Amino acid sequence: MGAVYSIPAGEPFAPTLAAGLLAVHGVAGLARVRLLLPSRRACLVMREAFLLASGGAPLLLPRLVPVGDAAGEMAVVDPDVALALPPELDDLRRRLLLTELVRAQDPELPDEQAFRLADDLAVLLDELAVEDVALDRLGQLDLSEAPGHAQEVGRFLGLLAAHWPAILAAEGATGRMERRRRSLELVAERWRDAPPGPVVLAGVTGSVQAVAELAVTVAALPEGQVVLPGLDPDLDEAAWAALPASHPQWGFGRLLALLGRSAAEVQPWPYGPAPRPRLDRRRLLARMANPAGWTAPPLDAGAALAGVGLQEAPDLGTEALAIALTLRDLLDDPERTALVVTPDRQLARRVAAELQRFGVRIEDSAGQPLDQSAPGNFLLLAAHAWLDPDPVVPLLATLKHPLARGGASAGFCRAAARTLERRLRRAGSTGRAWPALAEAAAAEPELAPWFDRLVEAGAPLAELAGAERAAPADLLAAHLALVDWLVRDDLGSDAELWAGLAGAELERFLAGAAEAFAGIGPIAATAYPPILATAMAGVAVRRPHVAHPQIEILGRFESRLASADLVILAGLNEGVWPAPPEPGPWLGRAQRHALGLPPIEQHVGYAAHDFVQLAASAPRLVLSRSRRDAAGAPTASSRWLSQLERALASAGAPLRPAASPTLAWAEAFDRWPGPAEPRPRPEPRPPLRARPERLAVSDVERLIHNPYAVYAQRVLGLRPLDPIARPVDAADRGTLIHAVLEEFVRAHPTSLPADAEQRLLALGRAAFDRARLGDAVVALWWPRFCRLAAWFVELELARRAAGLEVLAECEGSLELPLDGQRSVWLKGRIDRLERHPDGRLEVHDYKTGNAPKPKEVADGLRPQLPLLGAIVGAGAIPAVSALAVSRLCYLELKGAEPPGVLRAIEADDTAGLIQATLEGVLAMLRAYADPKAPYLPIPRPAASPYPEPFAPLSRDQEWLDAEARP
Repeated sequence: MGAVYSIPAGEPFAPTLAAGLLAVHGVAGLARVRLLLPSRRACLVMREAFLLASGGAPLLLPRLVPVGDAAGEMAVVDPDVALALPPELDDLRRRLLLTELVRAQDPELPDEQAFRLADDLAVLLDELAVEDVALDRLGQLDLSEAPGHAQEVGRFLGLLAAHWPAILAAEGATGRMERRRRSLELVAERWRDAPPGPVVLAGVTGSVQAVAELAVTVAALPEGQVVLPGLDPDLDEAAWAALPASHPQWGFGRLLALLGRSAAEVQPWPYGPAPRPRLDRRRLLARMANPAGWTAPPLDAGAALAGVGLQEAPDLGTEALAIALTLRDLLDDPERTALVVTPDRQLARRVAAELQRFGVRIEDSAGQPLDQSAPGNFLLLAAHAWLDPDPVVPLLATLKHPLARGGASAGFCRAAARTLERRLRRAGSTGRAWPALAEAAAAEPELAPWFDRLVEAGAPLAELAGAERAAPADLLAAHLALVDWLVRDDLGSDAELWAGLAGAELERFLAGAAEAFAGIGPIAATAYPPILATAMAGVAVRRPHVAHPQIEILGRFESRLASADLVILAGLNEGVWPAPPEPGPWLGRAQRHALGLPPIEQHVGYAAHDFVQLAASAPRLVLSRSRRDAAGAPTASSRWLSQLERALASAGAPLRPAASPTLAWAEAFDRWPGPAEPRPRPEPRPPLRARPERLAVSDVERLIHNPYAVYAQRVLGLRPLDPIARPVDAADRGTLIHAVLEEFVRAHPTSLPADAEQRLLALGRAAFDRARLGDAVVALWWPRFCRLAAWFVELELARRAAGLEVLAECEGSLELPLDGQRSVWLKGRIDRLERHPDGRLEVHDYKTGNAPKPKEVADGLRPQLPLLGAIVGAGAIPAVSALAVSRLCYLELKGAEPPGVLRAIEADDTAGLIQATLEGVLAMLRAYADPKAPYLPIPRPAASPYPEPFAPLSRDQEWLDAEARP
């Protein structure tokens, strides 16, 4: 009859187990032992533990076999059993088949959403297999009193239960968890019939039902031993009965019930160190989740907190740097080891990156997701470039990728991308798909032929993108053909894509994806990239295990059985560690209970057990968290930290900050050592010869509100670049309407034809088509333009009845003498100039937004329209005699209700307003003719009507904040 043991929390599990097995079996008998462990990582830990226990002497190790926890892996326990079972269904293939079932239930559901629901459905199937719940029980759920949505879900689950076994049979395969469960059941049957010799099942918590049942078999074998990690010997029977699912010991309660033993019957592992270390630490951690009515044993709070410190960083980056500094400090002692454990993979990668500052290279044990590797990222970028509605940004990113060649050199490909980008930015392109890119490429003679070959290579994928739906297998084939062209260099080699571990992993993934996509029904082409990305995210690129001799960064599952001199438990924020229990979209609590599934809080309990195990056994322990997450949002400390602080408060001892100064070092690491001294507002004073001698009337208005912008644009010659493929905005609408009205007025300067409105609409339709605005924008703008066209024609008919002539887009320049030697030429474009039969002139300015207020014009803050009047009055417009302007008007052209408004600047003396404005502008320009006059940025920020593209250049946030402080 076998035995059940426990190695209490506080003792390093792997070294204690290894020492005991060596003591029992000896060096000669150790190779006979089958040692069953939770994961492959645990097998590596035990291998090193045996090496240390033997003092480095040669040793024949036991047969180390991972049987797996809920998130672990499983090796072949018995080859004969493995061969007797159906093969495992590929995970991607399974999700695609489930996606088809979901889509059949709701054909209107988008494919990518159906794929995500299929992911959750796969998780449910795995849980049913883990807990040994028959699939047909899904169809037996009583949902008669459930809400309508739950009943609909129940009907679908009934269909799943009816059809999924037949689908698996047609595939000739079975689910991963189902195969693992059946394999362990068959192994247990064989061992009961023919005991295999010494078998030790160690480090498992009972989270997998089949592993728990295997523990029952091992405990009954003549030479079987079950060694539990961290069973609490202080809990009495009443406490065990009251444990909630979120308690660290809850899983052991289930396991002990299967074993038919009470906690008191579990023997302590007799080969551990004496006296037992860190007993008070273990008892303190046990108080974190006191069961109701349980009286905790006494403890020495000072001893419990020996070597324990709390590290609270202001943000995630500082937390990562503080951890890296702590690890770097430890490396000065070559005999000490450290372990960083966190479920936050972003934090783990940041710690690894920060360690590179100090020349320490270490890999995160979770590896790198395939979609974030260089070849995986390149593959996805190429898919987005041809299948996204707006491909400009992903295409440029694809061509700039280090793997991109396109039949040429990497340098040529990146240069082509930069050329296209500059063309698009300078043209202010709104990036309406491929035509904008083709126009940019056609303007470069050396680039155009290569771009044509690029378009040709992507033509099959583009053709599928144009179809409503396409088969995933066809999308993958066309996608890979495009990628094959993109990665081949001028010698025809594609070796770069498949090189290294990531390339090899990508090749395996694509081979599996080709098989998984076979026979799957059509999907929307736009759903292909997110489906591919989701599938790739589940594949990890792991380097061969080459451990750093002193430091490891592990996830929660990988850390089981591990121990070190320093343990840093990082990312201790609620929602991260522990992660919130997720019931999923398919079953509610009542349905889970009816099926016999455990409460969803069990995952919190298993995570709590991992936390306690690591925290109890560490000679030096750092509990680390950040007060803000990666996005800058405030965080709440993990419930375990809160529970620990409450337990310490009852013992009269606070949780102290970590003794190491590394957090202070991290906060000061990248900070300027002296006091912060914001620089004042810049006051550039260019020499007189550099100051502009030609200004547009719009520059004059900018000179009033932000002289620095005129300095940047007219003195430094800078021009802000548009974003790549920027979205259309109000400025584009204004440009379009200006162009349409200019063309219409030029065609009909005096009288209008009978079909004037139809002609204006035709001009508008042609302009909309040329602009390639997109369906959504056209649907919004075109009705407004139709209303505007009707209003504009009605206004024109009324005004032209008096016999006036209309001139469109008239340009002219006016010389303004500053002194005896210098002048400034003022240039302006008049949207609309009306000449009446009696010689009167009116200057009109189109505004598709709000027109300036009359008071702003009168006060000289918005001088553009009066300055245009001055240019006309000076005879600076060809074909127009020098006559005084009788009226200044704005035409608001919004297309709303009302569609348009004619707003005249009501002034007692229009000529006087023009003259006063001109004199004010002349005085300002003369002031800037002084080389000592600065071009200040935004003299009055609250009154500036313009967005300021040069604000970052003027460091506006620095001096605005400084000036706002008293």
